[in-house]
Amino acid sequence: MPEIDPELMTHKLAVHPASRPVQQRRQKLGLERAQVVEEQVQALLEARFIREVKYPAWLENVILVKKQNGNWRMCVDYTDLNKACPKDPYPLPNIDTLVDSSSGGHISKVNEQGVHTSSWKPNGKLSKFDLKYETRTAIKAQCLTDFVAEYTGDQIETSTTWELYVGGSSNKVGSGAGIILVNEEGTQIEVSLKFDFSTSNNQAEYEALIAGLKLAKEIGATKETEVKHKARKLNSRADALSKLASTKPRRNNRSLIQEILQDPSVIKMNSKSDVLLVSGLNLGWMIPIVEYLKFDILPEEQKEAYKCRKEAQNYTLVRNVLYKRGISIALLKCVPTSKTEDVLDEVHNGICGNHLRARSLARKVIRAGFFWPTLQKNATNSVKKCQHCQMHANFHVAPPEELISVTSPRPFAKWGLYLLRPFFQAPG
Repeated sequence: MPEIDPELMTHKLAVHPASRPVQQRRQKLGLERAQVVEEQVQALLEARFIREVKYPAWLENVILVKKQNGNWRMCVDYTDLNKACPKDPYPLPNIDTLVDSSSGGHISKVNEQGVHTSSWKPNGKLSKFDLKYETRTAIKAQCLTDFVAEYTGDQIETSTTWELYVGGSSNKVGSGAGIILVNEEGTQIEVSLKFDFSTSNNQAEYEALIAGLKLAKEIGATKETEVKHKARKLNSRADALSKLASTKPRRNNRSLIQEILQDPSVIKMNSKSDVLLVSGLNLGWMIPIVEYLKFDILPEEQKEAYKCRKEAQNYTLVRNVLYKRGISIALLKCVPTSKTEDVLDEVHNGICGNHLRARSLARKVIRAGFFWPTLQKNATNSVKKCQHCQMHANFHVAPPEELISVTSPRPFAKWGLYLLRPFFQAPG
């Protein structure tokens, strides 16, 4: 059994020395039964109740027995091993004699009011064992009070520090939480909590923290609480328990507390109206996505319906507000068509505006938490319309057209004419 020192307790089989080990021939199982055996063996390995042995001396087959509820129970065929272990029933005849001897003095009576009374009187059979029966006298209240006052003494309050480790996990199979509560004396409580409702990773973390605080309150360890965030590598055990709860079915694991949380700790209140309030706003591009996410309505044309269904995967509704999902960024609030110019003007010319160019302006709008599909195009048009950007822009001083060299109309037209005196003939 895990977490038990072998020096404290060790269990061994009393196999007869003359018995030879038996390795049973492997029995083939069907696909369904083989999958059940693999899952149950994996659960026992994770719980550290069994371990893998490469070269076993004894080898027994597993047998699956179907229970009344339809589930399978895995058993092991220990027929050959039981034959090799000698039986020792340890008979205790003296105990039977003492019990039979002391049971002869039981007397039962029923009074006039119909009340059943019973008494016990020994019949003398205990004298041979040097035992004497004496009736119990009444204990005075004052003697009991004096005893309590003498031996109780002053109660010294000792404070114990408990450390709580929690972790949440959510995937397509399910979601769950792992909780570990440890004190200074080494007492450790481990809980694997499975959620019976769908959650995100963040919600699973919060549910794990709330469940851990409830557990600490039940054992009286919540007078003062301090919450700290730790890296995953320092919280590996709780993280493993949360993954175990979110991926593995619940089984009877005696070394681990396994529970199921039926409902979330914080219940979301339903809004009074299921209608999306859009008065005064021109949603424009948001209309088909909102109708599909909220009311499951698609456009009539097949091509547009396919496009809407594909685009809607990148969006989500939070309290009737449409948000754009991202891989490495937070949710971006979608801006309706009637408000795009106001957002660009505030970011470009507002209090914190610095008249950025189109590309930088679009990135700044995204960092501010807003999005719409034509953001880059609208940012380019907005910068071109800005009068201050046109006046103070850093224009490149260059001719509007490429320079072209001008040729002369006739040969030697640009040559000059100089009058020189006659040249003398050189000697030789």
